[in-house]
Amino acid sequence: MDKYKLKAPNSLGENISKRYKKIEQTFIDNFLEKKDENSNDYRLKSSKLSQKVVGVYKKIENGTTSTYKKIEDKFVDMFLEKTSS
Repeated sequence: MDKYKLKAPNSLGENISKRYKKIEQTFIDNFLEKKDENSNDYRLKSSKLSQKVVGVYKKIENGTTSTYKKIEDKFVDMFLEKTSS
């Protein structure tokens, strides 16, 4: 797998990356819980709302995968460069 780094620190790409990580962490905090204290594996919280939200999330995720891949490729082309290692 190739490794990449941001072309220009403090760029638009860095801001997008930070926002995505914040959204992902919010989702984890609200709808997932660790299987046990010593594990990095997560499971769905048992509430019905959580199950519905995750179901909707999966539908959205499945429906947008190809679009995301196109955006990701453009992002890599615009903001990232391969590293020598």
